[in-house]
Amino acid sequence: MSDRTDIRHAAARWRRFMLLLMTLTAAVAGNTAAARPLQYQIHGFAAQAYAHSDGNNYVGSSLDGSFEFFELGLNGSVAYGPLTVSAQGLVRKFGEIDDGQPRLDYGFADYRLFSTMNYNAGIRAGRVKNYYGLYNDSRDVVFTRPGVLLPGSVYFESTGIRALLFSSDGGQVYGGFNSGDHYFSLVATRGLDTDASQRQKKILFGSTEPVPNDVRINGFFIIRLMDEWGAGAWRAALTYTTTGIEADPAPTNPVSGTIDATVWIGSLAYNAERYSITSEYVLTSTTTRTNLTGRSFGRSDGGYVQGDYRFNERWTGMLRYDLYWPDRNDRSGDDYVAATGGDRHRRYARDLTAGVKWLPDRHWGVWGEYHVIRGSATVPRLENGGRMIEADGNLFLLMVGYHF
Repeated sequence: MSDRTDIRHAAARWRRFMLLLMTLTAAVAGNTAAARPLQYQIHGFAAQAYAHSDGNNYVGSSLDGSFEFFELGLNGSVAYGPLTVSAQGLVRKFGEIDDGQPRLDYGFADYRLFSTMNYNAGIRAGRVKNYYGLYNDSRDVVFTRPGVLLPGSVYFESTGIRALLFSSDGGQVYGGFNSGDHYFSLVATRGLDTDASQRQKKILFGSTEPVPNDVRINGFFIIRLMDEWGAGAWRAALTYTTTGIEADPAPTNPVSGTIDATVWIGSLAYNAERYSITSEYVLTSTTTRTNLTGRSFGRSDGGYVQGDYRFNERWTGMLRYDLYWPDRNDRSGDDYVAATGGDRHRRYARDLTAGVKWLPDRHWGVWGEYHVIRGSATVPRLENGGRMIEADGNLFLLMVGYHF
């Protein structure tokens, strides 16, 4: 698929988004006569990272030292009674995975159906944020993340699907209610079927070369149920996601088929005055059908546990242990080696991370992280084209951020 085709697909998605936005706005415009006055807010952020690694490239050419990781965004919202319109433009560079081109990160209309002391519910339409795990909907700004990088086992940082996972063109319903000391909330999103761009296809298939096949992402659905109690000290959540990928044959690549994937995430977090403990577990199941190999099944899993300690209002320390297995039935990699003769280290990843955060004032922040990585299951293939993947590596990250 050519860049011109990618542009046409992007334009089509913009038209669908604007149609959804105008339709919802028109539907509620007549019901806001008794609404509060117009309210608005604007925020922005910028962050630049330096990455240096040994063993493998993790962020751009990090083996040589890399500044190929930066984020620049501007967001705003306008509220009129029960209707709020929010949007964010983003420029993000992450090595070969994210190209640094300006894009609409999210943009949606939110209509609050009702809101009382004990109940609330509403609908959103447009490019909505996906409520996946504890951190996906807030991963756009480093100030709201638990570190420079999110845990790779759950949030797939190194696979490059951040743009696909963070937001979706489609509709969303949400609601919540209080019951004693507990607040229960639910968010469900149905994404529109979309044609994958050339960059998305390379990321999805881990290819360093252009993918000639037409690829369609369909059936995207995500739902998250969360319980918060103890005045917000405890949070527990369960997330379910399902989607499909369909590839048509091409003259230079006759392979066609589908991949259906489901993802379950269990999340638990405790926040005390000085410390926090967070843990999440992910289980992914896939069914692959192709015209050459027939049907096959796969299951991967992983998870992490993280502790944060707040020394004072400016300094926070973090320690995290993150595990991931592409095949939960072959954690040792023995079956993979016997079947393919490949490297055992491709079947696991263990990431021990120590980090620190410093907030000198309310606008600026500095983050430092050191990752000790054993195994290459999460090493980004796009960053290591043409070179041998090493079994182990280490990664140092330093990021400076500003927001207003």
